[in-house]
Amino acid sequence: MSTRSDIVMAVTEEYAERLTELLEEVGIPDQLEKTKDGKFIKTALFISVKWYEMTDEPISELMEFLRNLEENKWGFIEVGEDNYINCEGFPYEFGLSAYTVIEGPWGKS
Repeated sequence: MSTRSDIVMAVTEEYAERLTELLEEVGIPDQLEKTKDGKFIKTALFISVKWYEMTDEPISELMEFLRNLEENKWGFIEVGEDNYINCEGFPYEFGLSAYTVIEGPWGKS
């Protein structure tokens, strides 16, 4: 049984076109283009997906592409069930971060 994850990834401008192509192979349409501190970044967000059950070959190719870039040229965060958080590359360079909170009758903390 596979768990669900929220995934976000980003690359710098020079890799945006290739990321778009790979996302289309996975079946995800072109996502977001943003500017952070005057720098262009390409981002993609997946909500509640069974990441590793998605078509294996395109996902493998996408992750291989990202992992072969210089670390400061890409960022990736996966937040899964049971407080699992996986960060790769330099997601903080793109303004991406993940954290967990405790929520109860008092609100979030």
